[in-house]
Amino acid sequence: MQRGEKRDLTGPPMKRIALLAVIAVFMLCMATITGNAQTSRGTILGTVTDQSGAVLPDTVVQLVNQGTGTKLQATSNGSGYYQFVDVSVGTYEIVAEKQGFKKLTRPGIVLQTMARIEVDLSMTVGASTETVEVTAASPLIEADSVSLGTVVDQRETNELPLNGRNPMNLTALVASVIPMGQTSGTPTGVNPIAWGNYQIGGGMAGQNNVFIDGAPDWGIYDHNIEIIPTQDSLAEFKVETNNLTAEYGRLAGGAIQFTTKSGTKDFHGNAWEYIRNKIFNSNTWFANHAGVARPAFTQNQYGFNIGGPVWLGHLYDGRKRTFFFVNWEGFGLRIGETYTTTVPNSTFLGGNLSPWATNDGNPGVYDPLTTCTNPSGCSAGYLTNSVGYVAPATAYGARQPIGWDIAGYTPYQFQTTSGYSNSINPTSLNYLKYVFPNPTNTSNLIGNYTYNASGGGNNYQIVAKVDHDINDKNHLMGRYTHWHNISLPVDVFAPKHSGICGNGACGETYFVHNGVLDDTATLSSKTILDVRISFGRYVYNRTPVNTSFDFSQFGWGDYAHLVEFPGPASFSVPSFDPGSYSLFGGQGSDSTIIEAEDTYRVAGSLTRFWGNHTLKFGGEYVLNNFNYAQTNTSAGLWYWNGGWTSSTAIGAATGGMDVASYMLGYYSSGGTSYSARVASRDIYPAVFATDDWRATSK
Repeated sequence: MQRGEKRDLTGPPMKRIALLAVIAVFMLCMATITGNAQTSRGTILGTVTDQSGAVLPDTVVQLVNQGTGTKLQATSNGSGYYQFVDVSVGTYEIVAEKQGFKKLTRPGIVLQTMARIEVDLSMTVGASTETVEVTAASPLIEADSVSLGTVVDQRETNELPLNGRNPMNLTALVASVIPMGQTSGTPTGVNPIAWGNYQIGGGMAGQNNVFIDGAPDWGIYDHNIEIIPTQDSLAEFKVETNNLTAEYGRLAGGAIQFTTKSGTKDFHGNAWEYIRNKIFNSNTWFANHAGVARPAFTQNQYGFNIGGPVWLGHLYDGRKRTFFFVNWEGFGLRIGETYTTTVPNSTFLGGNLSPWATNDGNPGVYDPLTTCTNPSGCSAGYLTNSVGYVAPATAYGARQPIGWDIAGYTPYQFQTTSGYSNSINPTSLNYLKYVFPNPTNTSNLIGNYTYNASGGGNNYQIVAKVDHDINDKNHLMGRYTHWHNISLPVDVFAPKHSGICGNGACGETYFVHNGVLDDTATLSSKTILDVRISFGRYVYNRTPVNTSFDFSQFGWGDYAHLVEFPGPASFSVPSFDPGSYSLFGGQGSDSTIIEAEDTYRVAGSLTRFWGNHTLKFGGEYVLNNFNYAQTNTSAGLWYWNGGWTSSTAIGAATGGMDVASYMLGYYSSGGTSYSARVASRDIYPAVFATDDWRATSK
């Protein structure tokens, strides 16, 4: 931090020290309730000179918003230096006036998000009643900022085609931004961790700070983004990639600052609808090969926005001070995905495992109840069946073939009635009949089921924003965004109404609220205070497809007490995984997530012009509440392998089939698990101070 030049300070040294102490104490106190000045606003600055290049102090400079007509005013200092800080994005006209010089106007100054542009003014000697309008000048530059970033302007943001109209995808236009997995397209039906899965400036993916109008758009859990703003609600956005200023903290990558649109002095509105449909698509190879129709696909995105002055006839006329903007958008997606897997056919359900055994090289299956438990081995006749068949002698740990007690038994044939060593367990059979639909291709043993499972979802978002100028020195902005996102479950067995979430894609709902209130006050010609409060609430729930499952239909009796989240929202189907012939291959049949995050934040900054120094103090106070619970097997997960039906329980075994163990009811492992339920609070206070020293006009 550089010290100010003595010639720009006034008063005795003790007075200066006291003033500095008062400011420091004030800002330290404010830092406990205010914070980082990450805001979408920008700065316009420059030097006023005459035609010879001599600086002109005490020049009155006005900044006029060409969209709303509102004005800001500043006065150049002894070095001819003027600046406007915390200015809303938009198009401005600069008007400079000084006695003995012609009035100077320069329209068309475009201030972008977080920009810091220099506009030097050269005035001409003459009567103040005359006006000089600058219609062409050198390009505006950001000469005094070392941070690296790129603005994606309103035209690019609103008009570039986007599949799913996800403006986060436009960050890929910025150098050093790398989109990672699942970032492209709509956020509906995608894991929320993927929404912000971008590497920025060489930093870590998913560890970037994202703001909407200066309000945080990330949660404490995995730093994930909570709202994807709608494309038509945005004016523009900026991606800061490297060398971020001291105002930023708590990130391991870059920063993205979204700026929503504001109303102007004229009414403007738009309405739109974008439709895609499967009639324009060809069938998938797998569906066509299985004789299944084209999978579903319909994508419909529609909405409107309107903005302008708040004018209520004789009740209130805010055409010069109060402006509103409202955006609403709906999105619907129905998309089919072709799944090909294996389901049990009628032969299997009838107890005949011969085709599967042949496919496995006829390994042989053995009865675990005939295991020889004598360390010295078992002599002939240690087992006798009901018709007098005597088991042969066998070694320690060895087993007899399945069906040994049935005269003339057929290998790999299981009995549908009880009382035999190869009798099918009724719970196993009932589960298969409940879960699996019939094969779609009866000629195949493996991969005999092809189905177009439907997914997708709906989401709706509303954005409401009001800008109000209390007076020329105090600007108030408020914005509220609500996003309701619904992702539909993917039920691969939908024809059987089993309620299994294929690939773990259970139904998900998101309810998100995000709001900010910002007040920018010009306390004096040299002091500007910007204070904002924001609030975010993120609720994320994942729910199984079947939430009213009756365990007794499997013949289990009372099993409900084993479910982690009992109640009407969480009774789901347990997972049975009979090894290599299972459809879901060990994946849970249900997945439950209960999450709620609250983010309270007070932030602000105090900017003081001190000679050629711009001192900025600020900080933030953030309070995060986090509640979370998750389980992917709340109704249980049970595994089978071929060990129980192999030739021996001791030493090297041969034979055995996982589906044979499953049909007999001999599982290898399983049970229920309970998740860690988190209820936590995070408090984050921080302060910063910067000094921008304009050493010379260059």
